[in-house]
Amino acid sequence: MSVAAENEFAAAKIQEELALNYLATGEYQHVFQRAGESGDPWVFKIPAAFGFVLPFEQPQRFFWPETLCEKLIYHATLSLPQYLERRISKRLTAIDGHGPMRRLGVRLAARYCRLVRLRCFREMLGVIDRVASHGLSEILLPYRIIRRCRARLDVDGRQTRYEGPMLVQRRALLFEEGVDFVSVNWQDIVDAQHMLWKCGIGVSGGGEMLGTRSWALLDDRISLADTSALTTNKSQIRANIQPELLDKAQNEAVRHLDANGLGRANYYLTRIRQEINLKRFNELWGSGL
Repeated sequence: MSVAAENEFAAAKIQEELALNYLATGEYQHVFQRAGESGDPWVFKIPAAFGFVLPFEQPQRFFWPETLCEKLIYHATLSLPQYLERRISKRLTAIDGHGPMRRLGVRLAARYCRLVRLRCFREMLGVIDRVASHGLSEILLPYRIIRRCRARLDVDGRQTRYEGPMLVQRRALLFEEGVDFVSVNWQDIVDAQHMLWKCGIGVSGGGEMLGTRSWALLDDRISLADTSALTTNKSQIRANIQPELLDKAQNEAVRHLDANGLGRANYYLTRIRQEINLKRFNELWGSGL
């Protein structure tokens, strides 16, 4: 079945309100599957909402301030309450060990993070639309974008209502879940990124650039699975394609391999880096526009 046909098939299966069970999460997206259909080949992705859909147990893990505004919010909602409660903790600390100021700060931080993740999700959908407009949808796993969806989310028996954007995507075997380096045609990853670069689009992380993260194998075809890696930010890609960062990503990808696997992996990764590097990036970026 072609990507276009699979996308239409996914659209036909979308009901008025979806009943979904929790499957997994990343930093920016929660992933669900259709309730009662564990064999369903489609997964359903929504913007991450820690503190609302999933617990916000480790705020610092999900809130990495970059701008001055975000740093102010971070310190006001997380660092300052924690500091004050250490100073006057015995009178303010609740039975569960978290004082009221801390809990209020976490709630405010969770709301801010939810807004940021929603904005990032919508920006990602915009980049996916741009990929499709250049006729490059085949690079991605078969998908369907739902701009406004209603769903009932079940996370370990706790029900949450959701209304907002959703990405429906084919389930596939991610490379980081155990694809052998010899079993795939790595040139496909190089060709896919070169086509994207020509259109002013790329993937953001070193692992994504080398093909060791966020790519998947479906019906013997290599596709980008984690579309949150897509970006049109040239500076971000340029920063992450530096040799030292690609070295770090390569070392991370092979650190669990035995001597035999390490030799095969380094052979293919060396071949990829002959075409995925700063020089080729500068030559190709935007050349097809």
